[in-house]
Amino acid sequence: MDAMSSGKKYGPTFIHRTISELCEQRGYKTPSLSWVKTNYYKMLPLVTANRCGNDEQTYNELPYAGILRASAPGGQWQIDGWRLPFYMEGFRTLTLFAVMDAHSGRIVGYYVDHTENTETILKGIENAVHNTGMLPREIVSDNHSFNQTKEAENFKEALVKMGCTWTVTQNPRHKGIVERSFGTFGETFCKPMYGYIGQGIRSRRANSRTSQDLVTKYTRSGGWLTEDQIKLIAVQCVEQYNSTCIGKRTESPDAIYRKTDNIGIPVDFIHRITLFTRKGLYKVKKGQINIERSGTVYEYQLSAEQFAKLNGKTVAVRYVDRDMIYLFDEKTDESLGSVPRKRYAHGAICDQTQEDIEILNKHKGRLNGIKAAIKRRQDEITERAVAIDPEAAYAMNPKLTPKNIIESMKASGRRISEARRLGVNPEYVTNMPVFSEVATHSPEDGKTKRDKGSPFAPHDHKIKTYK
Repeated sequence: MDAMSSGKKYGPTFIHRTISELCEQRGYKTPSLSWVKTNYYKMLPLVTANRCGNDEQTYNELPYAGILRASAPGGQWQIDGWRLPFYMEGFRTLTLFAVMDAHSGRIVGYYVDHTENTETILKGIENAVHNTGMLPREIVSDNHSFNQTKEAENFKEALVKMGCTWTVTQNPRHKGIVERSFGTFGETFCKPMYGYIGQGIRSRRANSRTSQDLVTKYTRSGGWLTEDQIKLIAVQCVEQYNSTCIGKRTESPDAIYRKTDNIGIPVDFIHRITLFTRKGLYKVKKGQINIERSGTVYEYQLSAEQFAKLNGKTVAVRYVDRDMIYLFDEKTDESLGSVPRKRYAHGAICDQTQEDIEILNKHKGRLNGIKAAIKRRQDEITERAVAIDPEAAYAMNPKLTPKNIIESMKASGRRISEARRLGVNPEYVTNMPVFSEVATHSPEDGKTKRDKGSPFAPHDHKIKTYK
């Protein structure tokens, strides 16, 4: 048993020779090879974990629970990557990252790239959300290095907020639907395609490897497939897989998916932007946000309402393309609206078109709107202060009114003497035209008070006659 437990997987012949040497050293009768073989096979179940590894014992020796599929579309997605069995020049391959609905077996989203990296995973899941308009109740993945990245941490936090659970498993049976489907995908749909090189040396399927003669033809000069060609093959294979009855099932994955109501979590456009578009932090300056990429500055001018709330503040920005950006609160990630790219108008009259005139008029309207929004905001604050204490609300006025030092000087003999020493006679100096320096807008400013007895004329109205 000791010899059998070695990870080197010693066979009966080596073990017989070793035991025989030990028996001779100690004066025991040496056993026969058949005796060693008989006990060897009896003890195999006892040493599987040490001999072959814990995974071999767990997945191939120990009993496993029966697991039913998700009861409806959107209940669970299983995700995994699979090497597409086609060679590009230099024996390079591409990876298909698939998102599979566990109820129907339908590939609801996928992406093809050189490796199964963070970008590939996020783009594959984004494609699934775009295609279905949903997030599932659960996403099941293996223990991929993606799970240790900062992007994954942020992504999973966002998923939890929306009600989706991310499950990491090391048990292939937990995501057995997508694992088994790749074998069928390769054997049934990839195999008929030009350039198919087999499903790899680790495959246990019979006839899973292409003959070396045929592989040589695929890999000679002019026989290699290009990256674009392999991606087109993947597109066709996914479409065929989803629309074909597979195995014992009497309907295609597409038909099964459409047959039952989706129980996933609806995702609108803004939530999809929040989930899959990386955000950057930008400060709003002069009512606009500038984003520099590859030496080019892209300008986005806020509306009057956005200006009043966000000018001078830092916001989170996401965008799908350069024509429109989406603003979010820096801390809560709450949506703050969208901003289109700034449009420019010709300054020279000879170059101006009707479109240029419209741009300039809209800009003038935006400026007026900003000023009006500022006044409305001042009104709101003043009204709130008046509601609390009308006197206190206006207590700042005298504090910000400069003192008339002329009158106070006339009441102080010492100051009069100092003034006369400087050649100034205070008695002949006129008072300063002091006024309140409060510059904020008040709701009462510009409003005319009317006499209760006359609804048409103000109280101080006077009729003037002109000759």
